[in-house]
Amino acid sequence: ACHNWIPTKFNLARRGILTDGSCPLCRNHEETTIHALWGCQKLLRARNDWLAINPGIRGNYNNFFDFIFDCYLRLRSEELGLLCIIIWRVLFMRNSYVHNGKSQDLSKVFVWSKNFHSNYKFTASPTSCNLVSPTQCATSWRPPDPNVFKINSMAITDVKACKIGIGIVIRDHTCSVLASRCQYLNASYNRVTANAMAILKGLHFGIACCGESPVCVESEATTVVKWINDASHLASDCGVILTDIATILNRLGISSVLPGSSRTNKVALGLAKKALTQKKDFTWMNDFPRCVSGEIEADRN
Repeated sequence: ACHNWIPTKFNLARRGILTDGSCPLCRNHEETTIHALWGCQKLLRARNDWLAINPGIRGNYNNFFDFIFDCYLRLRSEELGLLCIIIWRVLFMRNSYVHNGKSQDLSKVFVWSKNFHSNYKFTASPTSCNLVSPTQCATSWRPPDPNVFKINSMAITDVKACKIGIGIVIRDHTCSVLASRCQYLNASYNRVTANAMAILKGLHFGIACCGESPVCVESEATTVVKWINDASHLASDCGVILTDIATILNRLGISSVLPGSSRTNKVALGLAKKALTQKKDFTWMNDFPRCVSGEIEADRN
């Protein structure tokens, strides 16, 4: 980008490859590198969202190098990292539109990038689980970062009776419950497929409850988590379900699913048991049933 090597319309026109160097998104400005990655009117929402937390970067820049160098001098490494993710996402969405004709909602770039950044920090932290070795997973529930909601889900199965109970709980960094849910299914999925379905149901529930707020996802189904995180899910028996999960994770900016254990998922287990025994669906907003109050309190401590 700093060397103007990115094939924007303006850069290609300057090399004689194209005759029209105008921006394909706004169509009223030459698509220079700084315009494509930061200055386009279509990026106004993302730009304003980012400037709201970094008000010192408000200059008019003629080229990308001046912009990124100014940011390098002024920003902390974490802030600069978020900016790089935003620019990376902008370029990806621009290319998807230009080369594949896919319509893009650029107003959600900042939310996606912030969510991706938060999940990356969580999974890359020294105290995070090793995704390859389930035995190294956390032994107790860990709260998410501030302003991030954590979704825990679990399924238990009765294959002979064709019954599945799914439990979902969404909490913030103080362990306060945003929502909880029991869901009963008449199906004969095996345990692995049922827990893949639980993650998918948890994501749908999270979107309904949290909207565009950043979320992270945790599951003790280590096989499913591995399939999702190493992109080997297409070869699995529940590849269709896992493909839906991967699509939603990408849309939300979630880089990976956190591997949990039975100790980190006790609340979701209690909710799944309730769904299986009562054979009904229940939803609680800002609340939870008494059957998991002990587990909630234990996680809080």
